[in-house]
Amino acid sequence: MLSMEDATMVLAGIYGVLFIGVAWRYPHMALGIAMAVAPFQNDVSSGFGPYRMSMGEISVSLCFIVYVMRWMM
Repeated sequence: MLSMEDATMVLAGIYGVLFIGVAWRYPHMALGIAMAVAPFQNDVSSGFGPYRMSMGEISVSLCFIVYVMRWMM
């Protein structure tokens, strides 16, 4: 449920859309962002699902999705 009390999912959606846009247009900058946030190993999943992921892992996962899509085109 989206509410303003806990805006984690809204922020995650915004980050995902913006990061995919950056990764599509500037792939080298997206990997640079992923490397820059890699030292911050805090769990940002908020207990959503069985996985515990940091910002670096999420960024690399989004980069992988974009690179596979670009490779297929």
